[in-house]
Amino acid sequence: CRAATSECDVAELCPGDSTTCPADAFANANTACGRASSCLCAAGGICKRTGFPDTVIKPCLYASEYDALREFYVALDGAHWKNTWPTPDGSNELTGYACEEWQGVTCNGSRVSDLELSARGLTGSIPYGVFGRLPALERLNLSDNAISGSLPSDLHSCVRLTSLDVSNNSFTNRLPGVSAWTSLSTLRVQRNGFNNDDFLVWLGDAPALQHVNASHNSFSGAYGVRYGTLRALSELDLSSNARYNASFSASMARLGNLTLLDASATAIYGGLTDTVYSMSALTTLRVSSVNLGGGFDERLVQLQALEDLRLSDAQLSGVIPAANPGPVGQFLYRV
Repeated sequence: CRAATSECDVAELCPGDSTTCPADAFANANTACGRASSCLCAAGGICKRTGFPDTVIKPCLYASEYDALREFYVALDGAHWKNTWPTPDGSNELTGYACEEWQGVTCNGSRVSDLELSARGLTGSIPYGVFGRLPALERLNLSDNAISGSLPSDLHSCVRLTSLDVSNNSFTNRLPGVSAWTSLSTLRVQRNGFNNDDFLVWLGDAPALQHVNASHNSFSGAYGVRYGTLRALSELDLSSNARYNASFSASMARLGNLTLLDASATAIYGGLTDTVYSMSALTTLRVSSVNLGGGFDERLVQLQALEDLRLSDAQLSGVIPAANPGPVGQFLYRV
């Protein structure tokens, strides 16, 4: 009724006379675990280093997670990373205690919780199956590298993910589904080649999102679809997605916490609608290099919090309405 989750865990079997699964049990203490030397199972199913007092927990990675990181390291040319992980004689056989000695790896117990590998010189493609063995991953930062290919779909199995940053790489194809990422608050995927259709429908499956930067990709879809599920959203940058052919729909009014909206260099049409003018929390509105057409609208002054308005090359005409000073006493037009 409950499968083993590591070498320090054991499977529980239904007794046959009850619908209740037995209490979670663990492997015997001193059972070998992990891949590093001197690692044994301890109370609570933790894999820990030996040679320390019982009150001092020096965790070892479970074998499955150690193997996943090794596969990741080999596939992305780890030997040539900046601040690379330790290997004997330059081989691909990693050594040491990952939770303490591998820069960019943070553990919670015997599982990886954070991978912070920004600007480390990662090249190549991430193999499928790596993320599926990192079920406790909460924060993933692979930004500013040269990773190519698809972002593997098994990333959706990292159900605790709160922050994902893969910006400034060479990823292509679709982003994996986000329906399992109910705690994801930050998504930064800018400057790649992702091409999801109906991108905002895709975003609608992550209701905790607050910060989204999806600029400089090849996303398409319609603004406003399923915005009702994104009530926590405060920043949305979709700029430089030339395939994004849509209008600002009425359902955007549900984004009451939105402070930044950037739709520059997209194919939006229909101008700035009543919905945009009703978004009272906006401090930054950028729609440069978009064919809005028509004249300036006096309703701009209704946006009391607005500090930064960028309308350059928006094909507008007429008189700029008088600025209504925002909370910092200034109102910046860039036209």
